Amino acid sequence: MSELVRGAQRGCLRALSIRVLAILVVVPLGCLLILLPAYLVMQMDLSIWVLVISSALYLLILFGGGGGLLAFTVYRRSRHLDALFTPLGLRGSLYQFFFRQYHGRIGDRHVSAYFFRGPTLDIEVGTSLQTRLTVTERDVDTSVLARTFGKEPLSIADERLSDLIIFGIDEKWARALLREEGVSDLLHQLIRFEGPFVRRQVLLGPARLRLRLFGNRNLFRFDLKPEQAERWVRGLLTLIKMAETVPDPEVLSEETGAERLATSIRQRSPYTWMAITLVAILAIYACAGAVGVATFLFLTAR
Repeated sequence: MSELVRGAQRGCLRALSIRVLAILVVVPLGCLLILLPAYLVMQMDLSIWVLVISSALYLLILFGGGGGLLAFTVYRRSRHLDALFTPLGLRGSLYQFFFRQYHGRIGDRHVSAYFFRGPTLDIEVGTSLQTRLTVTERDVDTSVLARTFGKEPLSIADERLSDLIIFGIDEKWARALLREEGVSDLLHQLIRFEGPFVRRQVLLGPARLRLRLFGNRNLFRFDLKPEQAERWVRGLLTLIKMAETVPDPEVLSEETGAERLATSIRQRSPYTWMAITLVAILAIYACAGAVGVATFLFLTAR
């Protein structure tokens, strides 16, 4: 079984565990604070305010507790990620409200890092190159997907790269880069390491070199070390410097429409996501309030 399939299984198990835990909390709480007070009001002729107060308490625990847990999770994750990237001179801020992004300059390079759902970590450095190269681990999933989309990996005779699969639109330039002393070691440093990520890719595209790390090999535990983050950033900076010393590629590429859209989404204010979330929460409260009022009117009309 491939690592990607095992990662998908862990993701499903993680989501199922969270949902089961939520049911174990929400259902008993609903029985205690909604169904039981409703029964007492109807059968024992208690004041309707017993149901109103208990329902309000249920909503307060449900949404207030959930919001508090979410806020604590975001805060703890932000502290952990700040410890990885702020020592490198990168400045952190919100990303899509729940996640984190970092930007800054290291030497003469602009460096960015994005952490978002997946979990996914993208680390990017700027470059003047306008070509494409992809390096990832050699596994069944990558080979199948490549054949499905008609992509042929480069045939590399170097035994040091036998555990990697490499795609490039300019084969001559890619081979020249891979022959550079130290490139194979850098690629292994960026891709072959001990850690929780399932999928590891080095992606060179127009104007940026990116290290994309995706998925979690653990069920819940997710731990990264500052020295590992520094190795990733320093490795990318060294690799792109070496790539720019190779004679310019002949086959060039521009950003696709999908890439431009992804960039524009990343540049949107995180407070847009905050506004969407608040509107959704207010809508839920409004619906719950409407149901409560309707129930109140129905019971008082008896």
